[in-house]
This record gives sequence, structure tokens and C-alpha cells, in this order.
Amino acid sequence: MKQPVLVLLLALAIPFSQAVAVKTGGDQSPYDFDGTYHTTVPTNEIGNWSMGWGSGGGTGWDYVGATGAASAVYLGNGWVLTAAHVNLDSIFTLGGTVYQRVANSEITSIVTTNGTNGIADLTLFRIASEPNLPPLTIATTTNPGSSVVMLGFGGGHGETWGLNTINPEGTLVDAGSWWSDDFSVTYSPITDANLVLGDSGGGDFTYNPDSRQWELTGINEAVDTISTDATYGDSYMIDLSEYAPQINAITGVPEPETWLLFGAGALLLYARSRLTRFRCG
Repeated sequence: MKQPVLVLLLALAIPFSQAVAVKTGGDQSPYDFDGTYHTTVPTNEIGNWSMGWGSGGGTGWDYVGATGAASAVYLGNGWVLTAAHVNLDSIFTLGGTVYQRVANSEITSIVTTNGTNGIADLTLFRIASEPNLPPLTIATTTNPGSSVVMLGFGGGHGETWGLNTINPEGTLVDAGSWWSDDFSVTYSPITDANLVLGDSGGGDFTYNPDSRQWELTGINEAVDTISTDATYGDSYMIDLSEYAPQINAITGVPEPETWLLFGAGALLLYARSRLTRFRCG
């Protein structure tokens, strides 16, 4: 069984928000980060970033937006995913467009079955109108050593990004009311990205060379509580490969192979049956 860790959540009730940052030098805390922020689309810096997003799709940059003082990710079919500890606003802002959150549409019953049967730090909610975007693919496997593109939506910086590498071992994160299977990345003092306040609910993307698609692999959750450590500890992302069947059952966004097995009517029946199975608690 994975050993739980205690962490600092990144969506505190504060009047400001910061985003994924890349450190360029100096002695900076991950909770008061004043390094360089990547604020332009990473087309040239990240291979294949402008392809593999579905027919007519943009990039991961087009799916990550803001709710309140934190971040959230548009999945498709009118559904948005964020961290459960985020204080939701009545609106979700994506690409400069404001979408109204559908009242009482929140679902917070995604279950962590890895020895805890606890509720994961994830919330799904619907928006009243849909962006013109194809559905995101949620990763069904997480590969240690893979590069991950981290996106967050910060207050004074807008949406920003960074690049890091998934650590070898997963972690069971104890966030008080939530127990989540996470993967982590370790911050280095040169170029790697680090999560800071306001990043919670943002998206983490990896490239699948077999399908030639970018996949949503994680949701930003937390950082280590050791703020004075010179290495700045680890950043933690909820490992969506552990929760993909539950999420897809609710949203009706199928896993890639599901498109080959079901027509539209059968897919809806499949999603509803999975919803009944998983929506407990």
C-alpha cells in the first residue's frame, strides 16, 4: 500500500493567485515564487504540442481556465474538472470567454479504492454552454519518467506553463477530507516547474506516442509542506489514470477504444450504467 503524505493545498482562501513557474535562480520559496513565468503557448519549446488534440482542436492551452482563485480543466460535453478543495465560483473562464456554472451540477463522489475507499480530491461540474472543442482524452496509464506539461491559471500572470518529469513512485495523498492517488514531480533549481498557490485544479498533459495524442494525465493538487527545504520538495498531481473510468462514465466522454465499440446510443447506455455503478457515497 502506498504511504500517505501530508501536503499543502494550493487553493487557499487568499485574495491573489500565482501559477506554474519556472525558476531561473535565487533562493525562492515555492509559496512565494517570483521566478520567470512561461505565458506564451509552448509550441516551439515542446515537441508535438500543436498536434494530437482531436479534430479541429487547439492545444492543452485551450482547455485550462479559472474558477474563483484557482484553476479547472474543460473535458468536453459541457463538463469541467477541478480539485474538490477549490472554492468554486459561479463562472468558469476559458480563453477569455465566461461560462456559467450549472447550479447543483457538482459531483464529488469519485472514489479512491487503493486501500482507503475514500473520496478523491476531484470535483466535476457542468457549464451552461459548451466551448467549440473536441473532448479531451484522459490517460489510462501513467508512465514514470515521462515529461509532463503543467498548466495553471494564475491571478496576475494569466495561464502559465512549465515542464517536468514524473517521479518513479506514486503517492497516496492525505488532504484531510480527501484521499487521492497522486503522482509527483520534483523541483530542481534550474529549469523545472513547480506548483504554487492558485494552481489547484489545473491540468497536466503527457504525449502518448502510440496514439499520437496528448492526454490529460493529472490535476494539480498540492506541494510538500516543507517550505524551507532548498530543493523545494515535490509537487503533487492527482493521477487521473486511477479515476478515468469513473470520470468518463459521468461525462460520457469515452476512452479512445470505446469509440470503436459503441455507437452513440450504446455509448449513452454504457455511460449511464457505469454512472450507477460508481456514484456511491
